[in-house]
Amino acid sequence: MKAGFLSYHPFLTYTVDEKYFIGANGRPTFSGWESVSHPTDMNRDALDLWDLGKNAFDALPKFNSKDEFDNTYESNLQTINFLKQELSKRSDITFVNSNGQKLVPDFDNFEFSDVANIAWELGRLNSLDFNFLAVLFLFSCLQEVDNAIMGMCLENDAISAAIAAANAYANFQSINSGNEGLQKARATLAKHAALRRHATDPLLIEKQIAKVFIRECWEEWQKKPDRYETQSKFAIDVTQKIKTNENGDPIISFDTIIKKWIPLWSKEKK
Repeated sequence: MKAGFLSYHPFLTYTVDEKYFIGANGRPTFSGWESVSHPTDMNRDALDLWDLGKNAFDALPKFNSKDEFDNTYESNLQTINFLKQELSKRSDITFVNSNGQKLVPDFDNFEFSDVANIAWELGRLNSLDFNFLAVLFLFSCLQEVDNAIMGMCLENDAISAAIAAANAYANFQSINSGNEGLQKARATLAKHAALRRHATDPLLIEKQIAKVFIRECWEEWQKKPDRYETQSKFAIDVTQKIKTNENGDPIISFDTIIKKWIPLWSKEKK
């Protein structure tokens, strides 16, 4: 899961009068993709994404500055990372892929919105009030708009991200309505949508195998500390030993190992 907004910045985009996407540097996001981000020539799909993001942004508490928005987003991201750790401890969350294989999700690879969806259904947010949960889905919507824009510009699949953005906003609306029946239905739908989204990942099994392999390598390193001088050298070595995706990149990233897995595994051993 990536952190932050890569294709646009919500505060800068939705606090100006013109209808186009603005990056964190204050300039139009993709000058090379005029059909997506040009101020006067956005296509219909891009306009729909812009409108959806604007609805989510306007529903959030008012922000007085970009820094205030960024700090609030970071706080919500920390909550998502905490929930990922909690969900990873459970063995009762499974799905069946297209080959009929029963798999345990690897929540490290789940998007912001998918973690929020599953946590909602499973009651992991019982200690948080509904206002916080609503905000979580609004940020989820903004994050998925970012994913969809990236998909459009790079000619990858933008549809699943656009649907996830719409669903996140619908979840917010159901919470905001106060209708318990609607909330229950949306929560169940959200969980299944999140699991189904990852069940279709063609590299899912390979990623799970790679994670087990990397964990075993890390355990061996703990027994023989002189094997690697630094965490970076460990991560570089193991990423060279796992499968790659269609772009030739390791299916598990260097950052995932260094920033997520090693700190988690080290904490578990204490």
